Parts: sequence; C-alpha cells; structure tokens
Amino acid sequence: MPRQLTRKQILNRLALSVLLIATTFGLYIISRPSSPQPAKPGNQPGNPSPSAKAAEDPGNPKSHKMKPGQVRQGTRPGTVIVQPFQPGPAKEISTSYRVPPHRDDARVTRTDDGRIIFEQAIDLAQKLHNKDTPAEEDVQILDAILGYYRLVNRSNPVAGENFEVIDSLSGKNRHGIVVFPLDHPDLDNDGNLLDRWGSPYFFHAISATQLDIQSAGPDRKRGSVDDLKLGYELPEPD
Repeated sequence: MPRQLTRKQILNRLALSVLLIATTFGLYIISRPSSPQPAKPGNQPGNPSPSAKAAEDPGNPKSHKMKPGQVRQGTRPGTVIVQPFQPGPAKEISTSYRVPPHRDDARVTRTDDGRIIFEQAIDLAQKLHNKDTPAEEDVQILDAILGYYRLVNRSNPVAGENFEVIDSLSGKNRHGIVVFPLDHPDLDNDGNLLDRWGSPYFFHAISATQLDIQSAGPDRKRGSVDDLKLGYELPEPD
C-alpha cells in the first residue's frame, strides 16, 4: 500500500511545480521574437516599393550605374541597353547595332578584286536616317558600322575629314574592308556623309580606337543643344 504524503511534502511539490512553470514561461518570454512593426503599404516583404524594384531589376537602365560603352540585355526582345560615352542615361537600342565579337562571326562577301564586304554593316548603313529609326540612334548606328571596321583593322580610319573617313569605310584601307556603301543616298558630291538634316557629320579622333561622331541636329548648327553625338569632349566649332 503506497505511503501517504505529508502536508509538508505536498506543499514542497506544489511549490516546485509552480517554480518550473514560472521558469518555463520566463524562458519563453525571453526567447520570443519581438513583434514586427507595421509596414507601410508597398514596402512589405514580397511587395517591394517601385524604387526598390528599379534598383533590383537588371534590365532597367536606371537599376545601377553603367560604365561608358557597357552593354547589357535589354528589357524588350531584340534590344540591348548601352551606356553612351557621353554623360547621361543608358539607352535601349536594337541588337542589330551590335558588332560580332569576332571576324568569323560576321557575314562577309569576298569580291574578285580582294575586297571584304561586311554584309551586316551594309545593312546598318541602309537603316541610317530611316524615318522608322529615331534620329538619336543615327550616331549609334555609325559607331556600330565603325565597329566592324575596327574588328579587322584594330583601329579607326586614319583620317580627319568626313569624306576621308567615308573613303576608308568604303574600302580604301589596307585590308580592303567595306563597311559602308559608296552609293548611299546621303553622300554628297564630295563624298561627305550628311545627316538627316543635310549637314556633314563631324568625326573627331580621340584615340586610335575612339572616334566621336557628331550631328549638328535639326538647327544645322554645331555646338547647340540639339546636337547628336556619342559624347567625347569635342573642340569648339570655329
């Protein structure tokens, strides 16, 4: 027959049980995570703010600072985002303006007289000044055409005047590279390439591989606010 507990033993066990319960509750209070602060609409987890979305979006031109000349995937099919060499935001342009990374990747036609015609560059030249192409992209197209020239020659044309640059791009170079058609409708009688407003483009060599291209824009005056250019520092017009 089990021995009956004395009153003192019962009280001791009851006190021990209360102590265990109090200790367990105290540990729970200490270890419990603090209550989260009410989040503002739009900033809750899983629902970032518009500015946060822009910062995290790798396809957004404003998501992070790009280096001059840098290229990354565009936000629309068939486009890339490029950072011009001029100050300002990145631009989204057609992937058609990109130059193949290697000569073997380009479509070429070899003529009987030894010239090498880059078909993609000629296609780009046909898009120049097209009514369906924004005027702001004209200098980007020309820069891409020059990219095909640099793909083989490893440098820009050794020329200063507009017509000399065009001569080099049209095949008068040591490798016989043709990246611009001699019958382009915007060449004047002296062989100068005119912009869509009828003024000759201005080419300014920055280095052996950097060539700035500038259009005088709709007002046909170099140095005004509507000029189109890649963005290197240019000398003031005379």
